[in-house]
Amino acid sequence: QPRTLYNTGQIAKVPYLLGSNTDEGTLFLPAAKPMTDQQYMDALTAMFGATAAGQVATVYKVTDFANGLPNPQTAALARVIGDSRLVCTTFDTAERMAHAGVPVYMYNFDVPVPVAISATLGATHGSELTSVFGTSPTFAADPAGKAVSDLMQRYWTNFASTGDPNGGSDLKWPALTEAMNVRVNFALQQPSIVTDFRATQCAFWRAGYDMQFVGP
Repeated sequence: QPRTLYNTGQIAKVPYLLGSNTDEGTLFLPAAKPMTDQQYMDALTAMFGATAAGQVATVYKVTDFANGLPNPQTAALARVIGDSRLVCTTFDTAERMAHAGVPVYMYNFDVPVPVAISATLGATHGSELTSVFGTSPTFAADPAGKAVSDLMQRYWTNFASTGDPNGGSDLKWPALTEAMNVRVNFALQQPSIVTDFRATQCAFWRAGYDMQFVGP
């Protein structure tokens, strides 16, 4: 098991840069259609089984997504999918790498895809790639998005060159440690350092990683 290798230090002792996006799960819903409370619970039951579905619904309360698009229930399900399969699994990997004694730099990407593409995807799975590679066709009319892309490319280039994303006068990107859940948040306003990102949710998934998916 990869987690066993991380825990025993049997990994390449090189720096790592990894992260996730705010709205990872929206890409994996068949369609961003409003759903009811019952449909939300039915979806959780299909994914995790009846007993675990109730536990998940306690952590991901529909009322916590009052402003979610296209409605709170769908937004809650998208967050469950994103956290359980991507956000928290990535964080779990990063923590285990840090435990093994290697430098780990984490990010969260929080720049929504253009509304012309989708009003509900947000910063979805894979949407950071056009910023990392500077290939978005919208940059000419989007100076804020272009600035985020330029910054990310500087960080990624520094990391590829030296194993450390930092350099120059850009915001210092701290390494994640076992004692400090920290990452850079890339947003249109300004990049920032965030701590304890979705700590409660990721602790829940870590405790239940033996909880097997029973559906797609």
